[in-house]
Amino acid sequence: MIKAGFVRHPNEWWHFSFGDQLWAWTVNADCAIYGRDLTLFSLEP
Repeated sequence: MIKAGFVRHPNEWWHFSFGDQLWAWTVNADCAIYGRDLTLFSLEP
């Protein structure tokens, strides 16, 4: 998994991430590849 670019969750040995906020923070990326779709989920009423 690591060779493929995934990162291991620091508290869960079975949990790997790719493209999300944990991945972006771990690999020092400017931003995540994917995340919440604001057209589907909005915090605004």
